[in-house]
Amino acid sequence: MFSREIPDDELDAILKAQVEIPRIVMDMPERRKIWWAFRNHVYYHSDEERDPEVIKGLIIQKLERDTKRRAKAIDVARRDQK
Repeated sequence: MFSREIPDDELDAILKAQVEIPRIVMDMPERRKIWWAFRNHVYYHSDEERDPEVIKGLIIQKLERDTKRRAKAIDVARRDQK
């Protein structure tokens, strides 16, 4: 496995860019996963997709689904209390 220290200027560039578009922070071919930084969080996806715009869309879709799922769960819990 290959590892290296990221120079400060490279890390700063990744941190600034990941606010708008996902950036690869770790590639794990042996596990077929790529780890992406986006909006100060880290996500993983299969190594088949490497287009940051696609990854951004997939992450946003997941966040939207999670938000709807949580809202529905709260609604169900509140209805049960009545």
